[in-house]
Amino acid sequence: MSYLLSRPKDFSFSILIRLPHKDYLTLGEKVLHTFKNDLKLLSRYKQLFPLCFAVFVSMLGFGLVMPLLPLYARDFGATGTQLGFLTASFAITRIITTFPGGWLADKVGRKTPVVVGLLAYSIVMTLYGFCQDVNQLILLRSLQGMASGIVWPVISTMVADITLPEDRGKAMGLYSSMWFLGMVVSPGI
Repeated sequence: MSYLLSRPKDFSFSILIRLPHKDYLTLGEKVLHTFKNDLKLLSRYKQLFPLCFAVFVSMLGFGLVMPLLPLYARDFGATGTQLGFLTASFAITRIITTFPGGWLADKVGRKTPVVVGLLAYSIVMTLYGFCQDVNQLILLRSLQGMASGIVWPVISTMVADITLPEDRGKAMGLYSSMWFLGMVVSPGI
């Protein structure tokens, strides 16, 4: 593949990319071409779509709650230290449960921990609306971190398990894209 810098008639610069099966594509066309090829992964690996969809929906819910959580905590009169605990409790419990979650998935299979973890994630997200004080928010945030520590490493492993080595990087990229797409779309809802 070779890259050429061309100068179109309007004198603006654009990058052209030579592909073996086509003469030249602009950078935008190359990105679109690559995206279309990556979406073919969904038809090649039928289990990839449900995993990506689960991640998208989960991150959609997460992104809806996250921007409001500090404001919600402030309404309960949270101190700066409590806000710190609210943020850190997720990471602490995720660190603690990630290894046991992976171990459990190796022992009982991948599907059960993912289903239970996503269910727990959904319940916790729903319970945020019923909190009475900041300590309950911190507890729920900790439970959310536990569910996250079980679900996300196992789903990542599932993506790696179902794809061939030559498609694994693209599949992980698609999976990660769905993760962040959920976070991007959710604040607009």
